[in-house]
Amino acid sequence: MRVPAEADDPSGGGVSAAAAAARRMWIIATGLLVLVTALFVVCVRWPDLWVGMPYVRAFCEAAMVGACADWFAVVALFRHPFGLPIPHTAIIPRHKGRVAAAMGRFVETNFLAPAHVEQRLERVDACGLAAEWLTEPQNVRLVTEQVRAVLPPLIGLIGDSRLQVFAGAAFREGVNSIDAASLAARTLSVLARQSYPDKVFDRALAFASVYVAENKDAIREQVAAKGIRWLPGWVDNKLADALVTQIGNALEAARAADHPWRARFHEEVAKWTGRLATDADLAARMEKIKADVLSSAVVDGYVAWLAREIEAKVRDDIDKPDGFFATHAEAAIVAFAGWLSSDPALRDRLNRSLRQWVLEALVPNRAEVGRFVTEIVERWDTATLVGKIETQVGKDLQYIRLNGTLVGGLIGLVIYVVSHALAP
Repeated sequence: MRVPAEADDPSGGGVSAAAAAARRMWIIATGLLVLVTALFVVCVRWPDLWVGMPYVRAFCEAAMVGACADWFAVVALFRHPFGLPIPHTAIIPRHKGRVAAAMGRFVETNFLAPAHVEQRLERVDACGLAAEWLTEPQNVRLVTEQVRAVLPPLIGLIGDSRLQVFAGAAFREGVNSIDAASLAARTLSVLARQSYPDKVFDRALAFASVYVAENKDAIREQVAAKGIRWLPGWVDNKLADALVTQIGNALEAARAADHPWRARFHEEVAKWTGRLATDADLAARMEKIKADVLSSAVVDGYVAWLAREIEAKVRDDIDKPDGFFATHAEAAIVAFAGWLSSDPALRDRLNRSLRQWVLEALVPNRAEVGRFVTEIVERWDTATLVGKIETQVGKDLQYIRLNGTLVGGLIGLVIYVVSHALAP
């Protein structure tokens, strides 16, 4: 048998460990054959050298037979011994198609069986491993750079008209499923509990005060235009100033928490909250408004505008050294990793989801994976297939030769001893 091929390590480390181990065992097995052959020659050439030489010869004869027989068996798996086309040799090259199909079926039925896949996935804490991996700064930087690299092409998809049509349809479907009146009633109720009506009322008073102050001249003009013609202008101005002052005082007084205007505003909010929840006519009008908006081109225009804005903002920011992405991406990844590490319930939920996605993607398509393995093996040339198999199992095959030499020798020795014991 030839020296096992020194196959390259797929990881790029040169000769693989499997090939090196097979080569070592080949040297040992072949060396043992050479040793017993040399001892046999000594026994034949100098039979009287030692009283136990007949036993040594018997052992060596049988050991050579066992070694040669097992050598033949091992070689016959991969090639014709001595290049002779002996029947039932070179088994793997002659049946490459069957070997490829068997490998594909083996992967499909053993490695990708649903129970095996699920059992294996349950032992893997993918989120925990990811969180631990992200504790290393260089890994965080690696993920950040990968995200930076894939964002532009992904963002470019936003401009695809088909995606925008899909987004618009999804938006319409989502909004259409919402009861507008009930949502508005619940929103007003939540806002009321969080004192938002008071904030809105105060903002309205502030706006009105500023508006009146900034439009004092316009108010004077309106008072003069609508006043008594024979009154002097300065009287109209006095009246206008007094009106502005009174309005300002009234608006300022309305800021009080117990002012009647504020109470009336709260009453109106409560009334509209109740009407939105119970008034069928108002609900129907709101549904009509919602339907009109959704059926108009406003939604499509908004989706297109939003897509352009997002794409422009991301493209403008992604390469800026002081942009939002550069200053927040790594911190966000680290924060997410910390969140995963500190929240077992979150990890469990995400792991369950990941397991379900893998099972749904892999198990129904395991036949495709098996066919893929079969096709890959079938595309290998015969020498490649033989080399890969021989490299992976070469060490064990050389052990067969080694054991054949020793076991054959021992059997030969036993036969010799027994035959002499039974001789007359």
